[in-house]
Amino acid sequence: SKTDKDGYFYISDIPQGENSIQFSGIDYKWAADIPGGVNIIGGSHVHLQNIIIYHSIAPVFTNSVSLPGKRLLLKWEPVDPTLYRFVDLYRATKKTSSKTKVKRFDSFQNSIVMAHSTKEGFYWFLKAIPFYGDISDFSSPKWGYYGSIQDPDASQSYFTYSDFFHSSLHWQSIDFEKYLNGYKIAKLNGNYWEFISDLLPTSEHKYDLITSPGQTGIYYVISIADDGDYNHTQYSNDRISLTVPALAEPLNSHGNYNSSLNRIELSWDPIAINPTWHTGYIIEKAIGENPGYGDWSILADFFSIYITNYNDTNISSGNIYNYRIRSTAVSPINANTYKSSYKEFSINVP
Repeated sequence: SKTDKDGYFYISDIPQGENSIQFSGIDYKWAADIPGGVNIIGGSHVHLQNIIIYHSIAPVFTNSVSLPGKRLLLKWEPVDPTLYRFVDLYRATKKTSSKTKVKRFDSFQNSIVMAHSTKEGFYWFLKAIPFYGDISDFSSPKWGYYGSIQDPDASQSYFTYSDFFHSSLHWQSIDFEKYLNGYKIAKLNGNYWEFISDLLPTSEHKYDLITSPGQTGIYYVISIADDGDYNHTQYSNDRISLTVPALAEPLNSHGNYNSSLNRIELSWDPIAINPTWHTGYIIEKAIGENPGYGDWSILADFFSIYITNYNDTNISSGNIYNYRIRSTAVSPINANTYKSSYKEFSINVP
């Protein structure tokens, strides 16, 4: 056989009868629509049309995920799986160190879960093994780490608030629950975090907390592997912030002295933010200029959010009367009363 400058192959003197031509001597991959051998009937003229040939190219790593129980998930994508028969997986302690072959896969496979190793991590490489021709070069390396466990994504986790006293932490599946015993909830306490829940099953994706108005905190959802292992270090991007709403302060609270009826008429706007979470209002009163902490007493306590006015008739001429109007909420857990912030104002009675 001989080749001209354009790459055409001519094969002459084919004997009579059925013959087979094998192309395995060419160091390239065959295109998907051209087989590795063609049967020719001697004495006839056959044009095989154009044969497009490619270099064998290794698959490309797409991801490496540390799984619970010291396991590692490696994923890759084939460049063209029709061009090769197998994929070989190699590992090395450094990018440039010698590589050890780990396993051979069929070309249609694109992932593997590696079992625990005494080494925390390796660089991983792939090679494509063609039907015909040369094995590909090594793929670009992918670092894979055995040491960590995947926790639920904190950016997709959040708190919901039923009222001031009942909050729920929600999280999503990590897609690898079969490697878990379950989850535990932890809370940041100073410079350290501590578990606050028992082991929750993998089917559970919500944890309820007892809270109070305005309470804040930092929480974590931590995966517990089937061997009991878990991430001992939690970072800032693992945090889930609790921010319970505070009681809403009554707005536009004010008072006027009604001289004809000799009373101070107090009024305020109804609560517009989470009104059903509130129990009612409380009015505090102090007499004199610049009253101190001990000078204040409760003038009225309303267990209704629909009351928005009150008349103070216990007044005398020549005094200054100070008022604070707050919204309240009573805990169903311990019956404690919580008060909102306030705007203090004064009324002079001539």
